[in-house]
Amino acid sequence: MSTGTFDDAGWTEHWGLADKQLVYAFSLDVHYRLLVPDSSTIRLRLSAIKATECSTYHVCDEVVTPGADGALHDVPRVKIVSGDDWIDLGEAGMGVVNGVLLAQLMPGSGDQLRIEYRGVAALPRGFERLRGEGKASTVPGTAFISTRHVCNDPKFHWLEEQPLFGFGQVLIDHEPTTPGEALLKPKPECRLKLSFDLYSGV
Repeated sequence: MSTGTFDDAGWTEHWGLADKQLVYAFSLDVHYRLLVPDSSTIRLRLSAIKATECSTYHVCDEVVTPGADGALHDVPRVKIVSGDDWIDLGEAGMGVVNGVLLAQLMPGSGDQLRIEYRGVAALPRGFERLRGEGKASTVPGTAFISTRHVCNDPKFHWLEEQPLFGFGQVLIDHEPTTPGEALLKPKPECRLKLSFDLYSGV
């Protein structure tokens, strides 16, 4: 598993992070549909697209991962069922992201995992592709988030006891359409694809 050490600066000592490492926990993929395409707005609302397949995974297919307490914990296997994100547009293509996701545990147990996150994202050429052009992009942007979690399943209470830190990519793509829909919508609607690797501090 990959790790990274916090810089040994004064603030890390203050928060007790001087000797902490970030250890890979699992990955998360989310697709969002743009709901507020008005070019005059400074806030974009995104709605999560319900996933048909698993939205979380471990790149090495591990079933356990280290937590902040040093113990090994179950890796959550879930698929996104709903969620919203608000992007506050900033300077030079930067935006503050603030989202909440609901995910269904797999195999279906009836329990859900709630994921709240905040962070920043940057897109190639800024956000004009979303606000005006509505074009897809082959060049991914970057995103950095911290997450909080709520889950009734005891196996995943470890997620409630610590935040995770995510580093990932955001890609602008078009909504898939049928030929008939393409005639009605000459300008395809955009979707954002976000993919994060999430890390815990140990």
